Amino acid sequence: MQWILMIVGGLVALIVLLIVVGLLLPRAHRATSAIEIAKPPAEVWAAVRDLGKVPEFWPDVKTSVRQPDRDGHEVWLQTMKNGFALPLVIEEDRPPSRMVTRIAIEGKAPFGGSWIYEVAESGSGTRLTLTEDGFVNNPFFRVISKVMGYHTTLDGYLRALARRFGEQSQPTHLP
Repeated sequence: MQWILMIVGGLVALIVLLIVVGLLLPRAHRATSAIEIAKPPAEVWAAVRDLGKVPEFWPDVKTSVRQPDRDGHEVWLQTMKNGFALPLVIEEDRPPSRMVTRIAIEGKAPFGGSWIYEVAESGSGTRLTLTEDGFVNNPFFRVISKVMGYHTTLDGYLRALARRFGEQSQPTHLP
């Protein structure tokens, strides 16, 4: 019985420690990753901008369905592979070079923020820069996010987009 109490006490202490560490971490974060794709900017822009086709190349997203506009902004509901539904609002749309999407969860969201897509011509084709301005409300999940790395989802999307064009590209992290 004493061992069980020690194990339970240790787990409770670990959870409390993680929450305290999470409270000390900043709520907001910013991460930027970029890739080079050997295709013209217009082709890369078309793939980035067609949110309905994201599930065809990015396995993290099961579905992406257009919803009614909100205040004149396009809205997409993306269902992630874990079943979490993520409504996205296109806050800014400047073809063929810049798009800003924002997670639009109503009420107190566990996390959120914006993705800024920037498409530019480069010597070898196109440079796509993706910036996440995000936040994590729950201190426990702040620790998880910090450990996993803020670039993880950005890099996954960028690698999947490169594969869509038949390329293998390793994202670079920018300050």
